Amino acid sequence: MVIIICNYGIIGIPTVSRENPVCFISKDFPLIVYMFYLYILKSSKNGKHYIGSTSNPEKRLKKHNAGKIRSTKGLIPLKIVYTECYSTNSDARKRESYIKRQKSRRYIESLFNNS
Repeated sequence: MVIIICNYGIIGIPTVSRENPVCFISKDFPLIVYMFYLYILKSSKNGKHYIGSTSNPEKRLKKHNAGKIRSTKGLIPLKIVYTECYSTNSDARKRESYIKRQKSRRYIESLFNNS
């Protein structure tokens, strides 16, 4: 199960990139918004977590599971267990950094177990 917390009311993980932004259409005008995501992966192999940020969680997960990301090569297979979306890359990276500084498996698991 993937849990998404978002102020924009997105359900599920849309495919988002600079070429494929999320579009919110109001009755007055279309608004194109680029979304950035904090994501937490969990290894099916050993239960360890990886925290990262990206503009396209699905594409990034494919790279992780293809062994193209050195830091998660030994954790394959991985699945997304938690995401948060942000309107700027800077905000997503700040949140990523904050969670990593906690250095607590209990804290990380509380994010997706209490939502």
